[in-house]
Amino acid sequence: MASHVARAASPLRRTRRRARPRAAPGSRGIPGLRRQVPVRTRKRTVYLDVFDPTTRTNFELDGAHDRLTRSPDEVRAEVSAILTAVA
Repeated sequence: MASHVARAASPLRRTRRRARPRAAPGSRGIPGLRRQVPVRTRKRTVYLDVFDPTTRTNFELDGAHDRLTRSPDEVRAEVSAILTAVA
């Protein structure tokens, strides 16, 4: 009986599936942007907030939450202008 209890109490093994990069929120009108893209370096992995693979442009959104909720159209226009400039 003790072995049965020990087996039942053991933690389950779970495998994590890799998350597929998602479209950036509010990226309507800007197709192809990917969110939280992992970039591996020798020692660690960093994540790009929003990445455009066509122009290889990264947009860091640290601290931009207020602007994204208050005026998403302005932010979208700025991102579009940057993408146009680097294309």
